[in-house]
Amino acid sequence: MKIRALLTIVMLAFFLSVIVGPGCEPLPAITIVSPEEGETVSYCGSHFEATFQNVTEDPPQAVVTIDDVEITGDGEVEIGGERVEISGFTLSFAGVFFDACGLLKGDRTFAVSITPVTSQVGFRVVIERSCKELLALHPEAEDGIYPVELTEGGGLVEVFCDMTSDGGGWTLVANEVNDGVRHWNTLEAFTGASPFGSLEDFPAADYKSPAHKLLGGSDLMIRTEEYAVAFDDLLGGLSLGDYIAENWPDACATEWIRSGADYFENLTEAQAEIFGFTLRGHDTNCDCFPGCNENVAVTFLASYYWNNGLGNAPNGQDRWRTHDHSFLKASRIVPVSCSGGWPCNENGVYLNNANECYDASCKTQRAEVYVR
Repeated sequence: MKIRALLTIVMLAFFLSVIVGPGCEPLPAITIVSPEEGETVSYCGSHFEATFQNVTEDPPQAVVTIDDVEITGDGEVEIGGERVEISGFTLSFAGVFFDACGLLKGDRTFAVSITPVTSQVGFRVVIERSCKELLALHPEAEDGIYPVELTEGGGLVEVFCDMTSDGGGWTLVANEVNDGVRHWNTLEAFTGASPFGSLEDFPAADYKSPAHKLLGGSDLMIRTEEYAVAFDDLLGGLSLGDYIAENWPDACATEWIRSGADYFENLTEAQAEIFGFTLRGHDTNCDCFPGCNENVAVTFLASYYWNNGLGNAPNGQDRWRTHDHSFLKASRIVPVSCSGGWPCNENGVYLNNANECYDASCKTQRAEVYVR
């Protein structure tokens, strides 16, 4: 699959290396010619501007060099379908996308020669850190796989972006699949830095992206093949892995951190009100993760005898511990009114216990986890 990296190029400084003579005139407007068809261009970004002074040639001949790739011309031409001009004193590339992405990462020299004088500008390529940053710069971006740089100097990492749900900008950090193979059954899986699985196998298999530990965010979304729920302003700028590590309770939780989903798809409003968020929710007739049946590491639904969410407890009956998550099918999510006390949430509802089951037959096949 051909992947376009969307880069934001930030000018750090410019240095004029021109000896100015008398009678200097502004540079007339010209355009830059793209390479011949089939040539590889290493720029594949979004926007940068560079300012040049005291250029006197008329008519000018421009030679733009980026990592030894020259773009020359003085006529009416386009680059990547977008016109690129030197107008007045400003050279601006905007909305231009090329292949061979990521080759400009780090400090580079961008040389513009306007015969017979040359100005040089130092610039730095900054690669977007998340799908949210990508979407902010490129509102036309669609769902798909994009390279981002999760940490400064950490290199490109491919992530899946949901650019449509609730305004878009969601980065996939995990996928839990009930296929009989366990990966999400330890606290280390939720708090550690080690990724597993492959994005190539998404959404059919368990997957933990490096973004689970490295990408800080605010909002959290769960998407199954049937529905989606999201919680705004939950993570406080932390990655999901760091949030769980820093907030993991010593004892079973008997209070909800959040009650009711802020965003939902393919659920009724009454169903969305049942959803909540807490860590290590208490099973009133048993215990909590990692012990006993009917428990999960991250709780999103609860009844008096069950907790549903991410990371089924590794102990208890085989029918429970052999699958990774316990998000119920939409038809099974039925509210019961209540008046306080766990598992009653602030909306005065909890999950109807009668619609639960030990095995995966009442569960969705997968639970995708996104951060924004």
